[in-house]
Amino acid sequence: MAVRISRQRYLFDQAGTYYIDLFKSLSAQERKLFRQHQVAQVMGGLIKDSNNESVVRINVAPDTWVTRTALRRGKRLFDKMNKQGLEATSASIKPKYHDFKVFLNNVMGTGTEMPRDADGHVIPSGEWIYSNYHSEDVDWNVIATAGAGQTSNRQADSYTAMIVGQHVGSAPDWTRVGLMRSWFDSRAEMDTNDPDVPATILSDPLTNLFDEADAADEILDGLRQDNDFPPYSFNTHMGIGQGNAAQNNLQRVAMAATQTGAGQIAALNGFSAICGLIEVHVTQGQGSGQVELILDVAMKGDKI
Repeated sequence: MAVRISRQRYLFDQAGTYYIDLFKSLSAQERKLFRQHQVAQVMGGLIKDSNNESVVRINVAPDTWVTRTALRRGKRLFDKMNKQGLEATSASIKPKYHDFKVFLNNVMGTGTEMPRDADGHVIPSGEWIYSNYHSEDVDWNVIATAGAGQTSNRQADSYTAMIVGQHVGSAPDWTRVGLMRSWFDSRAEMDTNDPDVPATILSDPLTNLFDEADAADEILDGLRQDNDFPPYSFNTHMGIGQGNAAQNNLQRVAMAATQTGAGQIAALNGFSAICGLIEVHVTQGQGSGQVELILDVAMKGDKI
């Protein structure tokens, strides 16, 4: 069965870092809701730059089971929060285009690029509001220090979510929460020794009952000590920031470069993007010039 494609065109006036929400762009260009909680498939694309030797690099959230688990957890808690809120009213107030929408990282919160037509006009878009969590974790310090006759602040702490990066703000007044960081901080700790075998096994009389050769001790010692730890880090992973709020640990999935003359158009390889969120990093040679990016986006995403 043929895959339906939406061809999206973006323009970047200078070198820099830009962000694109492919499902937001799809919703605006195709005039229907494309929910963000899925994996976008970009079949390929082109970049064009007639003025400079430019390099376009595409970065996305790492497509690992950790990322998907953190996103599913974030959506599950968001849905639970809304379900509890709706229990307080008998009215049907859930909006028609209700959706779980997150940012890629904290910088993306400053804005995203939208596709353009052949004349360079931005495709008109409608309402696309990123999801807010409203926490019941009240700031009791503010309440306790409220002076006589003053109204204490018992409003819920509200914040948005991003896939990668450290939390923004401080407890309990968060501004934006990293879903991968939250998953790492709340998961059960791993048992580092499985099984936990005591060293006395090497000197146990019955274990050594048929120990005619020296190799038996080395075999047991190897089985007791080797490969007790997993082949990955306990507390860090691409995407959680690794202790630096400015560090996002995105994954490079595509890039292309242009040259002057006949090489001013270059092909871009296909890739997938969790939640359709991508970071476009444009670098140029001497001077500056407009870079055009065309992406062929499949109109059916994959399940997270």
